[in-house]
Amino acid sequence: MTYLDAAYTILKRANKPLHYREITRRALAEGLIQPRGLTPEATMGSRLYIDTRQEGSRFVRAGRGLFDLAERQPSGIDRRVQKINQATRERLRELLHVMPPDRFEALIGELLIQMGFDEHTVQVTQRSSDGGIDVVGVFRAAGLTEINVAVQVKRWRQKRASPRGHPAARFTAGASTGDHHHDGWFLSGSPTRGSSIQQSPHRSH
Repeated sequence: MTYLDAAYTILKRANKPLHYREITRRALAEGLIQPRGLTPEATMGSRLYIDTRQEGSRFVRAGRGLFDLAERQPSGIDRRVQKINQATRERLRELLHVMPPDRFEALIGELLIQMGFDEHTVQVTQRSSDGGIDVVGVFRAAGLTEINVAVQVKRWRQKRASPRGHPAARFTAGASTGDHHHDGWFLSGSPTRGSSIQQSPHRSH
């Protein structure tokens, strides 16, 4: 099997981009290639790099030393739609950062209603700078049960390694168990978070 065929097999199985060194390691472990030289990693990297410069290549560069299969890449209209969507998300995020606080939290109230909160129970509370509750309401989970929820809304401009030490994050860890709210949710507009909504693992009974 050639280096390129081995790389195709490894990437197809991995279903994600891999560094050429990792591709080589897996190919050697599976006996897909039998190198004649002493630097199979360099050979693999060189073959892949040169191949991606050819029209109709099965591979694409996905980062520094990273390669992926061209067949997994969106093409034509799909790629253009993805770029437009990404630009739109970034623009909306910027608009959210400059929106006045009262309008921002009112917007969140509307968002919660669309998520399944009872519109008659959603209340945007007084804004505060000390990690206070911003929105309260009743969430109807799949139409089967009702959960009293206190939601705290924050907008972060700076990149944070972890918000768990922040007072707002501590709110989700149990500070909402009083005041008749069973769940505490933390809503953030930060693009660095894996998820924009965190739910408290603790509930009052």
